[in-house]
Amino acid sequence: MIGSAHPEGGLIPDAIALDPVHWSNYTQIFRNALQVTRTAQETQLRTGAAYDKAKKECLEMHSIEMEKAFLFGIPTEIAGDNSKPQRTTGGVIWAIRQSGIVDSFRTNPDIPAGSKWLDEGLNYLDVLLERIFRYGSQDKLAFCGNGAMLGLNRLAREHGQWQFTPTTAAYGINVTKWVTPFGSLTLKTHPLFSHEPTNRHSMLIFEPKNLQYRYVTDTKFVKDPQEHGSNTRDGKHEEFLTECGLEYHHMKGAAYLQGIGLDAPITRAAFKAVTPPPGPAATVPPAPVEGAK
Repeated sequence: MIGSAHPEGGLIPDAIALDPVHWSNYTQIFRNALQVTRTAQETQLRTGAAYDKAKKECLEMHSIEMEKAFLFGIPTEIAGDNSKPQRTTGGVIWAIRQSGIVDSFRTNPDIPAGSKWLDEGLNYLDVLLERIFRYGSQDKLAFCGNGAMLGLNRLAREHGQWQFTPTTAAYGINVTKWVTPFGSLTLKTHPLFSHEPTNRHSMLIFEPKNLQYRYVTDTKFVKDPQEHGSNTRDGKHEEFLTECGLEYHHMKGAAYLQGIGLDAPITRAAFKAVTPPPGPAATVPPAPVEGAK
């Protein structure tokens, strides 16, 4: 149907409405504590005050745990140790699995078994990028591990068709711009991908504007309640607390790709074809001996 057509003098037609997709997510309570004794606070150290160092490290760990949840978390709700509700928030990869594109060069059925990345990687990315850029903006951000970036660089060097341009104009961070026939991809190596072997050859493609940070309680510093008063503590026991999660929109244009830069493995069927079936040596008939009866 190209458009509606109605007769003269007709009545108002029935309304047409599209059913919205229902999404839900939870907020997660993040708590990271620091503790220093009074003696440590009063000790002069070459590296700086013990309390300041502990507070800085605690906030850094608090931020890393939140970032891990925003990337790899799944939504759950259970009863905690105190029989109160305990929730975890769903991350970007979980949201992409609901309606986006999840694929791997090593398991894609269209990639022949045993294919080399340099031979099939270019066609593989062309097909997927066309699907990814069907929806949303023509400029997307990609978090990737060092292995995935190395795989892209090897393709660029092998085929000589790509041009990577370093820039600092995107999202306020140092990134690399990759202009494809379907849209522009802003590449950024992410330490949480590079440091984890299972994600070193992964690439997470999304649009930051489609993610919204939602919180019940934004990050705050909770001081030691026993620092003053009759029941004082011989030191400090404090924490950073945040209750937050992410809200997702239009994830059809997002993707989570794995195996970037790796060769496809030989399938089990192909492996059996080139490997003799295992069996005890006794099943193989002995070679005839000349003169034996």
